[in-house]
Amino acid sequence: MVQQAVEAYGLRLFTQVLGWEVGPAQILMALVKRNLRDKHTHAYVKEVVVYGRKPLHHK
Repeated sequence: MVQQAVEAYGLRLFTQVLGWEVGPAQILMALVKRNLRDKHTHAYVKEVVVYGRKPLHHK
């Protein structure tokens, strides 16, 4: 799933926002996807989880 998003969002970012040509952007996205598949690379992401609960109404 992440690999599909890399190409979709990455190509838009690099071509439309940063002004890259499509060819070099596709090459970079292919390298990024290859690195994502590499089992020796471990990505760590800091996450914040917030959860709530509806208050119980006691009668």
